[in-house]
Amino acid sequence: MTRANENRRGYKKTKAGWIPEEWKPSNLVDLVTMKSGGTPARNNPEYWGGSFPWYSPKDLKSLYLNSSIETVTKDGAKAGSTIVDKGTVLIVVRGMILNRDIPVGIAMSESCFNQDIKALIAKENVNSGFIAYRLLSLRDHLLGMVDRSSHGTGKIQSDVLKNLS
Repeated sequence: MTRANENRRGYKKTKAGWIPEEWKPSNLVDLVTMKSGGTPARNNPEYWGGSFPWYSPKDLKSLYLNSSIETVTKDGAKAGSTIVDKGTVLIVVRGMILNRDIPVGIAMSESCFNQDIKALIAKENVNSGFIAYRLLSLRDHLLGMVDRSSHGTGKIQSDVLKNLS
């Protein structure tokens, strides 16, 4: 046995890399429920300026998301977006930012988000922080899987996310 293999006792090699022997290799879709967001009607002032964070790609600048540039009312969130609980992982799946980065954040309060973001809601017994850090560790891999439109906007297909190890 080589020295490198001696350091791997108690681990097994999988598509996702070396993991503890007792772990079961999974794809992201096995660990989370994915939800899409949306934008409440901009022409309805009763939907905007409330106390609900409404995240867009420009807000995902840190891992822990405590506030957003724009906010909506609860009615606005219900009418035009998707409400998620504290601890939900958000990942940008469409936008020019995907040409250089894969923004990931964890909502630190109940919130909603726009259509350029996917919410990854951890299933029972799955740690959302683990999901977020795994996505961050796959940043370079994901950047290589971004589709680009003729005008340069990047997009990560849902199937790409679902099939991540």
